[in-house]
Amino acid sequence: MILNDIYNFVNELKRKYKTCNPYEIAEMCGINVFYDNLGNVKGLFTIDRRNSFIILNENLSDEMADVVMFHELGHYFLHRKEAALSPFSENSLYNMRSKFEIEANTFAANYLISDEDITENAELGLTTMETAQVLCVPHDIVLIKITLLLLHYFRHQ
Repeated sequence: MILNDIYNFVNELKRKYKTCNPYEIAEMCGINVFYDNLGNVKGLFTIDRRNSFIILNENLSDEMADVVMFHELGHYFLHRKEAALSPFSENSLYNMRSKFEIEANTFAANYLISDEDITENAELGLTTMETAQVLCVPHDIVLIKITLLLLHYFRHQ
């Protein structure tokens, strides 16, 4: 899926589900969410006998668990067919070498950060690092969102 399409797709999902709570979205989609000590794995998404599962590392902070949830929901919405063959397991969320990981990160960035969050913080003169701190998200997610906004902006010029 093209990154700009993910931007539009996430906006459609926000309208459809009327929530930005990843756990509520998972529940509405019938995704089973579990917590376990996964060592250095942050989370994973898999399908077993047509049942979808997200497993989060129980040692994540609440903020990081939300990021991982949205990342795994990205796999659910964008890569279900592939997950039926092999689970998506995240040691590093920001692996930008894989098309699937780029798309899941794009999905998460769009769900976690609104366009207004970026513009308001930019108008206040905050750096991207400060914006990440204010929004309680990893810096990489802010950078991904800004990149998407720029792509979306220039595509519509």
